[in-house]
Amino acid sequence: MTNISVTRYSNYFERYNDNSLDPFQGDYGPVMATFRASVAREAATRAAQLYEQVFTTSEVQPHVYLLLTSDISGAHVISVLHRPYRHVAPMGSAIAKLDVALMGDMRGMLPPTLVYFPEDRFRHLGNLLVPSAATLDQAFADDGALQSVGPYQDDDTGTETVATRPLMYLPP
Repeated sequence: MTNISVTRYSNYFERYNDNSLDPFQGDYGPVMATFRASVAREAATRAAQLYEQVFTTSEVQPHVYLLLTSDISGAHVISVLHRPYRHVAPMGSAIAKLDVALMGDMRGMLPPTLVYFPEDRFRHLGNLLVPSAATLDQAFADDGALQSVGPYQDDDTGTETVATRPLMYLPP
């Protein structure tokens, strides 16, 4: 009989920090490229393709997302979504499918909250002018207590344009 040891994790933080479970073995370039938005105008179908790809691969690789939303007062809130899952309803149901995910982490014996997975969050929001990595490195080298940079103008050197989405994939 084979002696099999099972590691149990009390929260997602512990599980995602176990390098032996990393399906990408530290090489995140290809998976991150999948979610990269185009600075040029992006076809509306691209967001739908990404959305469907999440649910066709969620059984074979871990999925973690950062989601930018706003609360009732309009303040920005960043939430963490784990393990998207598609529940396919039986024939004759009013709803054909229900796409959900877990939000947050375990807190003691309390499980994360089950929420609807946001269907429209892979869309291209727009472009931002940001400092290049070299510009950021230099800014922090000049002032170790620096807490923010910018704003930047279109003609500023050491900047680049990046495309944005309200949902960001995080390699586990």
